[in-house]
Amino acid sequence: MKEFGENELETFVTLYHEILEIGGPAFEMVLRHMLERPDEPCLIHSGKDRTGIFTAILLMLLGVNDEEITKEYALTAVGLEPYLSLLIERFKQQVPADVDNWEGAMKMASSRPATMVATLKMVRE
Repeated sequence: MKEFGENELETFVTLYHEILEIGGPAFEMVLRHMLERPDEPCLIHSGKDRTGIFTAILLMLLGVNDEEITKEYALTAVGLEPYLSLLIERFKQQVPADVDNWEGAMKMASSRPATMVATLKMVRE
């Protein structure tokens, strides 16, 4: 959490790079499954980080522009808004009481557009 408080954007890009490296084989399997079944529906559910990265990659492959991908990612904040207080309380119960970086924790739960802009840049490099 400390890293999110100190340099949120760089920390997210690093995290998302790791997700791509570690999750690459799983992402490939899901994408191949979708490609081989073009007439079957697909539901992508839950999550912000792994799901957000997977969705961004899928949208990129479908030719969706970066602005729309970024807007889609940022919708997570809208979806979490009604539950944020509850999530914070649960998080506080699970984390040691001496956590002194709640700002970092809040940033870790965010889905700011700048994060996806930087992530898309990283993916293309």
